[in-house]
Amino acid sequence: MLSLLVSLYLFTPLGHAQICDSSEPSGLAQCLRVSEQATRGPEVICDPSPPPAEATPPSPACANRYNQMFSDGTLNVTYATGYMDSDGTRSDYIASEYWVNELIRTLTAPCPVSFQLWPVGRYNATQAEKDALSRERASCGGRQNYQTTCGFSRSDDPEILTKTVQVDGRQVPIRIRIVRASLSTSDRQNRSSTQQFIRNRFCRSVAPSQVESCVARNSPPAVSEQSLESSCAPGDEQRHQICRSAYVRGVWRSSITNGDEMVFYDGHARDGGGPSFSPPRVNRNGSVDYNWYRRTRPGHTEEARAFEEATRRGRAPSIYSSLACDSNLHFLTNGRFPEVSPSTAYVMSNRVSYGDEGITTFLSTLEGVVKKQCREDLAANISGASCAFRLHNF
Repeated sequence: MLSLLVSLYLFTPLGHAQICDSSEPSGLAQCLRVSEQATRGPEVICDPSPPPAEATPPSPACANRYNQMFSDGTLNVTYATGYMDSDGTRSDYIASEYWVNELIRTLTAPCPVSFQLWPVGRYNATQAEKDALSRERASCGGRQNYQTTCGFSRSDDPEILTKTVQVDGRQVPIRIRIVRASLSTSDRQNRSSTQQFIRNRFCRSVAPSQVESCVARNSPPAVSEQSLESSCAPGDEQRHQICRSAYVRGVWRSSITNGDEMVFYDGHARDGGGPSFSPPRVNRNGSVDYNWYRRTRPGHTEEARAFEEATRRGRAPSIYSSLACDSNLHFLTNGRFPEVSPSTAYVMSNRVSYGDEGITTFLSTLEGVVKKQCREDLAANISGASCAFRLHNF
């Protein structure tokens, strides 16, 4: 049998030739037909680069995680902000509304969209901390471009953004619920609204001279926040801070117990006492009572119980992100993760973190999940975008 060897020559501007051997399957695949004329026959250009490597198939654990995440046909995501007070600086400003608006603006922008971390000089940090951040930014934290976490639409529910994406050839709706724990951007106004709630609920029938003492008898620590929250009626979360805090905490907790595929808490760690959805408990001098938070750990106790309930029901979130300062130390090293939910992957901060880093971590995590990135790629995607956050237990 005769073997036909066709050698094709590609001449470079310097007159050198490269040989493309079409008798080999790989060589034939690399020869690209660019034009064909009936009188001259085909003109063929050879691409001398090696054929692209085949994609590495996902590990069984990675494939199983994504099969579970997309099993019900919808990717449910909850993003709940805590009460973002200025955390001991005595400022009245509450930042959560700003960061929620930044996230919504980015998610609803036309695709593709980019997000850039703040310049280090804008952070409320010491000069030594800024210097350390500047050194860190040499290897991470550059402008991120997103192809998927954009183009979302608002729904009839003002808390919900939706979009349909293609995953493995099928259409998958993404449903993002975004809730904010602060009633307004003023800590004083928020605390005042709670006092007004107590007056309306418990002190309307008392004599005017007794109103203030009535309010004191029905305010924490004389009564528990839980007792007050039980008096909230539907719609009160739009008027009173204590009811807003209870509402957002309930959304966050139910997103865990009902097994949303991805749950994000973005707020203060309270030195291990968070998540925190209420105005912080303070000392007599007005500073945050960190000793109380460290001793009682109310937020982490509640989230651990929520995960235990979700695990018993077989519905724990696949990914849980604590976008809070030093959350790795507080909730993994010194907390109850991952043992309360071994099947859950965790995104945690390894240092003091900032609001813009939380936003880009949310965007990068969601983008990676839609692309079904496995552990190494998703971890690099998250840490490369924000610098502060790391993927654990994936």
